[in-house]
Amino acid sequence: MTDTHTPSMVRNVDLLRQLLIELESQPPLGFKRTKFDNFHPDSVGYHVYLLADEGYITATPSLTNSNFSYYPILITAKGQEFLAAIRQDTAWNRLKSALGDKIKTLPTSVIASVATTLASETVKQLFK
Repeated sequence: MTDTHTPSMVRNVDLLRQLLIELESQPPLGFKRTKFDNFHPDSVGYHVYLLADEGYITATPSLTNSNFSYYPILITAKGQEFLAAIRQDTAWNRLKSALGDKIKTLPTSVIASVATTLASETVKQLFK
């Protein structure tokens, strides 16, 4: 198990989700640095970078300190789609249950695809 207080480049899908939810609650271009108590600041910065690299958000490197830091700017349309599928705790828990431990090793794009499929199935159930 990874110590979340030690910087790590091990992807944590829960942190990716938390970052998207937190960024959504902020005004555009006005992200206030939020402390994620359970994670080292370098790990948070790395996960911001991962979200940007995958195209879920836009971000810029922050050169104001010695930490690995990226400053999130906006959620992209792709990020909004992913977030819509994982925002609700019930949807997120269903996804994690469906994927089990594989969620730790699957590409984020596959996780997003499965999340969208599960969301589509939920909507289909409404019309039965």
